[in-house]
Amino acid sequence: NNTIQNHAGAGVLVGENATARIGFNADSDTVASPNTIQTNGAEGILVANRSSARIAGNTIQNNGADGVWVSG
Repeated sequence: NNTIQNHAGAGVLVGENATARIGFNADSDTVASPNTIQTNGAEGILVANRSSARIAGNTIQNNGADGVWVSG
């Protein structure tokens, strides 16, 4: 239930073989705890370099690049 906005780069960066839950507090959660990720200079969420993310229930809008980008 966070608001992530107005960063020069990606709003959320998951990199270098990391794991993240974006919209969940625990792996056992079955209902999302949504975030608002908006008006960042690059991607809303960037998952890169052998990383993984569980992403659900979020509002991702008006970012400078893709809402969610998975690379590498």
